[in-house]
Amino acid sequence: MVGPGLYPEIGKKARDLLYRDYQTDHKFTLTTYTSNGVAITATSTKKADLIFGEIQSQIKNKNITVDVKANSDSNVVTTVTVDELTPGLKSILSFAVPDQRSGKFELQYSHDYAGVSASIGLTASPVVNLSSVFGTKALAVGADVSLDTATGNLTKYNAGLSFSNDDLIASLNLNNKGDSLTASYYHIVNHSATAVGAELTHSFSSNENSLTFGTQHTLDPLTVVKARFNNSGKASALLQHEWRPKSVWTISAEVDTKAIDKSSKVGIANLLLSLRAFPRDANSSARAWGTPHLTLTHPLLPPHDHSELTTKPMAPPPPPRTLSPSSPSPSLRSSGCRPLPSARLVGRWVQRPSCSLSMNGCGAAVAGAGAVAVRETRALPAAGAAGDAVGQLRAAVAALEADPPPASPSGIIRIEVPVRQRGDAVEWLHAQGDHLRARCFFSARAAAPLPEWPALAIGNGNGSGGGVGGGEQRQRPVSVAGVGSAVFFRGTEPFLPRDCPLIRAYGAIRFDATSDYSVEWEEFGSFYFIVPQVEYNELEESSVLATTIAWDDSLSWTWQNAVKELQSTLQKISSSPIKVNNSTLQTTIVKLNHVPTKASWDLAVTKALQMIKGKQRELVKVVLARCSRYITDTCIDPVELLACLKVEGQNAYQFCIQPPDAPAFVGNSPEQLFHRKYLNISSEALAGTRARGKTRADDFQIGQDLLLSSKEDNEFTIMICDDVVVHPSKALRKLPRVQHLSAQLAARMRNEDDEFDILNTLHPSPAVCGLPTEEARQFIQDYEIFDRGMYAGPVGWFGGAESEFAVGIRSALLGKGHSTLVYAGAGIVEGTNPSFEWDELDLKASQYQEQHICLQEAENMGTDMLGIF
Repeated sequence: MVGPGLYPEIGKKARDLLYRDYQTDHKFTLTTYTSNGVAITATSTKKADLIFGEIQSQIKNKNITVDVKANSDSNVVTTVTVDELTPGLKSILSFAVPDQRSGKFELQYSHDYAGVSASIGLTASPVVNLSSVFGTKALAVGADVSLDTATGNLTKYNAGLSFSNDDLIASLNLNNKGDSLTASYYHIVNHSATAVGAELTHSFSSNENSLTFGTQHTLDPLTVVKARFNNSGKASALLQHEWRPKSVWTISAEVDTKAIDKSSKVGIANLLLSLRAFPRDANSSARAWGTPHLTLTHPLLPPHDHSELTTKPMAPPPPPRTLSPSSPSPSLRSSGCRPLPSARLVGRWVQRPSCSLSMNGCGAAVAGAGAVAVRETRALPAAGAAGDAVGQLRAAVAALEADPPPASPSGIIRIEVPVRQRGDAVEWLHAQGDHLRARCFFSARAAAPLPEWPALAIGNGNGSGGGVGGGEQRQRPVSVAGVGSAVFFRGTEPFLPRDCPLIRAYGAIRFDATSDYSVEWEEFGSFYFIVPQVEYNELEESSVLATTIAWDDSLSWTWQNAVKELQSTLQKISSSPIKVNNSTLQTTIVKLNHVPTKASWDLAVTKALQMIKGKQRELVKVVLARCSRYITDTCIDPVELLACLKVEGQNAYQFCIQPPDAPAFVGNSPEQLFHRKYLNISSEALAGTRARGKTRADDFQIGQDLLLSSKEDNEFTIMICDDVVVHPSKALRKLPRVQHLSAQLAARMRNEDDEFDILNTLHPSPAVCGLPTEEARQFIQDYEIFDRGMYAGPVGWFGGAESEFAVGIRSALLGKGHSTLVYAGAGIVEGTNPSFEWDELDLKASQYQEQHICLQEAENMGTDMLGIF
């Protein structure tokens, strides 16, 4: 929530720059995780000749966090935090043992124009504290007051004023019961990696001034240097480096320039995230969510290459977000919905026989126990422009609030407004700004557009769904963009009503949903799909702006909650699209690392070839992948990258899946996994890769070589399974940079309940995994030293009557900072040359490097491995 924040945040940026992480002690911190998700942190601090210790444990379950600290002074401090009791409200309970007067209860409330915090001591005569800030993120004023009820005296009264813009923050604080005045200043120099700050304090009682000024510079996204100096003559410097993911060492020094003969003070701190192995108990909840592990040795790596084994950092498993399959709690389902069988899905890539479903992040339940009483789609009169459509949706939701549907414990309603103008879905998504809400995008290939859209009223109609003038016509969607989540799924039994075919869920599934997942993928889980709160549908000649409202009392997400949250989202929807630079991303690569390195890749491919040729194993083909980590000097906007990919990928699927405040999974996949409409299924198979020629003659010759290659024919042949129709048997699929062997497949299901059986059969295909599937999957799990996440998994959408999935290849994961992970894979069959396949990986990843990121690579760029995110 964007607002003025709480009172302690006034002047915080300047204080952090001037004082944070400076120390003259020696400190070591180690964090590890238990199998049930408890974080345990041990800290040892040496001050002069004394050593102090502290151990802390923290466990999170949904919105509740329990934190227990015990230190070497025999004190135990417990803090219980409950986030989002209602939107913006947080409660904190803390107490220490043996101090009986230490208990305190605090409430914090954040609003777009206010931040309020109130606390009370848990004693007979408590101290009561109240602080509040009013204003906006740009200009805010606040006060902080404490009252001792035992004496009736004010023990604290402070006031503050803050001004902020994009690169400057200035604040003024009156502290110590009005005895001191502090002015602080924080400034980012010319939007660079350098910041400066200063703090001036005047004491009225002593008439003394103190001044501290300092600077901070980010050498690269992993390294920071700081320096400061005060009017007492003390100068300090600090160097901080993240030497592995979430593991940081800090060294700082202080010298007194007025007593230079005295020894300077030096402090060292090391924060280490330990990633220990956990038991793989198939019955545990941690197993269902993916437990972390760290391999310390690897049969393919030579001794000098063992540093790569820090490259699979696993996050602690989040607490389970589903109820047990036997839970009686109902969930979003209707008699018109099509629950999909899940018992048959437990084998290859599905871990839990249930669907975790959440209403805008509130609650979770298992599919299959309840019924949705209300489900409908409402069409409003056509609008001339997107801005008018936004106004109509806001008015329609307000009318719904005033005149709700008959009292129902659950329901889902879609409201849509046809727009006569065709807009660009990427530009609309770009205009929506921040990524604190879920975002999704899916664009069909030009050669195979999304399924036909039902009749839309695009004339000057003024009735619900009616049309005058232009009449009704059928159009095909080109792209769909969405923000917010009316419903999101974190399980494997999706269902949506057939009688509302345009209510669709967009998302992705992990390549291997039974495998452990690493920290960069933890927000996605094994299966992440959302029904957007607001979505923009770009059609061939017009557009549709729609919103979806869903509620379920059993999930503690009532009709009133849903309406209020949707109105909040609609108020933030921008009606004016923002033009996106779709040519080149103006950013510089600071560092590039490949996992595995070329040497490790050669060893893995050699091992695979030995197994393929060996008599004792059945392995015929395995697809090995590479993860390339780019560190850039600026953060890459996922939507801007998406726009670049869309220009190049006219014959490919573009997609973007981004959970709230999380990395974005972005791709430009040429390969369809399958498309279903009622009982009809279509799919395709791709294999073999060659670059496009510089001339027509050169391009033709390269294509003929691909068609006639015995190695590529072998790889292609083992991709085609039985019991399907192949049209034609083999052809060339030409893309802007590369060309592939391709075959079109078609089939018909016995009934619609077989859809996920089809998905289970098609994924993972030999094109992204290998053959036989289980042997290839096991080889990947044993010898690939990074987490594929959603890369090479199904990505797309499903609805009650229709679904479409692409294969999540040619994809990247864009972090919230300066890191981008680019994924590519290559098929290993008999006759494979490791070096040729490495070159093929470069070719496949080139769409992210050559065209969309300026190659002004820093001199220190190398191929050494630093870790992932």
